[in-house]
Amino acid sequence: MSRALITGLAPICAVGIGHEDFAAGLAQGREGVRPVESFNPEAYDYRVAAECLDFALADFLESEKTYLDRCSELTLAACALAFEDAGLTPGDVEPERVGLVFGTAYGPLDTMWAHTRRVQTGGLRRASSVLFLHSFVNTPISLASIEFDIRGPVACFCQGMASAGAAMQFAGDLVADGRADLVLAGGVDALSEVLYAALNDEGRLGDGFVPGEAAALLVL
Repeated sequence: MSRALITGLAPICAVGIGHEDFAAGLAQGREGVRPVESFNPEAYDYRVAAECLDFALADFLESEKTYLDRCSELTLAACALAFEDAGLTPGDVEPERVGLVFGTAYGPLDTMWAHTRRVQTGGLRRASSVLFLHSFVNTPISLASIEFDIRGPVACFCQGMASAGAAMQFAGDLVADGRADLVLAGGVDALSEVLYAALNDEGRLGDGFVPGEAAALLVL
């Protein structure tokens, strides 16, 4: 049985992007909770969240994308950052020996909702093939595996707050069991007005629960 060692870190969150910036943000007490900017929060009792306001996918990928959910954007950026932090480029390790394991509580929720609303209001003829294909919880890791030529084990865990933890446990097992030589493992969720509205209706925002968005990967 092989030991799994952490050789790269890739956090993207409201406090910092990249492990050095993230560590500096923590040390400086950088404020990550700010007024919501990605949608109009006036209809809700609370109007703050931990958004990645300084994040732009173009800073991480050269290729242009016609449509991506925010969750997929964060996933792709985290993968690019993870390879960079580990001092690797896609192809340095045999693609069939590289894995990708992500956990997500909600997946591409905005795209799911947009597609659902189209069908609800206009019938099946209003269904969008683009939105449909981008609305699965495993869409982000599927896109990432294609973008970075990852052909080994690819898995998505959707287990609420335990999703990322389950993903990292599984990734460690892949390395320990010799099923992969390199695995990117972590979690992702994007801020969504759909989720924000649900939390507001449940009264959870008033209990100190502050929603946010982030992606974080370990390179094993």
